[in-house]
Amino acid sequence: MNPIKALLAVSILFIKAGCLLAADCPQARLLYEKNDFAGAEKDLAAIPGTLDLPCIKLLGESQLAQGRLKEAALSFGKVSELARQDKDSMLKLALLYSWTNRLDEAVAAYDAVIALDPADFRAALEKARVLGRDGRYAEASSAYRTAFDSSKHAWIEQERLGKEHMWARRPVSGLRHLEKAAELNDADTEALFDLAQFYSGSGEYERARPYYDRLLKVAPYNTAAHRSAKKNALYGDKLRVSAGADLWDARSPERKTGVRYLNSFTAVSKRLDRRFTLTGTGTAGRYSFKDAPPLDERGAGLALDYGFGFKGGAGASYARKAYVQDIGSRENYGVYGWKKRWKT
Repeated sequence: MNPIKALLAVSILFIKAGCLLAADCPQARLLYEKNDFAGAEKDLAAIPGTLDLPCIKLLGESQLAQGRLKEAALSFGKVSELARQDKDSMLKLALLYSWTNRLDEAVAAYDAVIALDPADFRAALEKARVLGRDGRYAEASSAYRTAFDSSKHAWIEQERLGKEHMWARRPVSGLRHLEKAAELNDADTEALFDLAQFYSGSGEYERARPYYDRLLKVAPYNTAAHRSAKKNALYGDKLRVSAGADLWDARSPERKTGVRYLNSFTAVSKRLDRRFTLTGTGTAGRYSFKDAPPLDERGAGLALDYGFGFKGGAGASYARKAYVQDIGSRENYGVYGWKKRWKT
């Protein structure tokens, strides 16, 4: 993962070092350095005629700082047309294409960077990640190997192996390699994010938390990681509330039936510890008939679930439902379990 604001921070340093020394947009540059990014963009838009190359770069940086990724991509696209040898701007354009889900264009931009500097492994590595996101796994593996051959960084090889096992639905082996990649390189945000997301998505919130913490330490402006870390903390430490409704309609002239059932529910879950979760559910339903008065139903239930990560789980449940019209009730008991069979 490549956080937008981390890239922005590097850009600010370049600007302050004098990389953007346009003689015809000093006011915009001053506003940018004061973090008035909208003001800088407005000032640049007011300049008559065509902006020169440094000012177009400054425009792209101002748009990027405001999170306007599509506009920033257009600006850096113009930079790449005017300065085809500007590797850093081309790399930034590729990243913007990736962030805006323009994956084919991102791959083409990374190829352009690789053509400019084959020894720079960063472009091959980011290209591999984009190809993986696009489901082009064979090409992604090849790009990973190119990045490793250029850099000889062992963590890149471990990231590749981890990704390949995950793509092949072998998470046990995949996690082992991704953990090794994160161990070899504390700044491997891709491996850290994958590990955090996988464990969180599997209900292993405590195991996910240190990976989110490490990720945000090296990439403090990664907005996606911040959102995911907050969700992970919420699911792990607090109550989880969900609600919904479903409709069962069996009215059919062919089958000579005329009943419809509308049910709504609210569920509250609380994690008791790493393995156990207690859930209480309340329901309200109505049976509607074609030629008879409706029946209203209310219910409540409890469930205790035990989970052991992504490998499986078990639980027991109890529910009781009764008609408001006091014509009867029923109770349901359940015991269940599941086990996922993964390739290793």
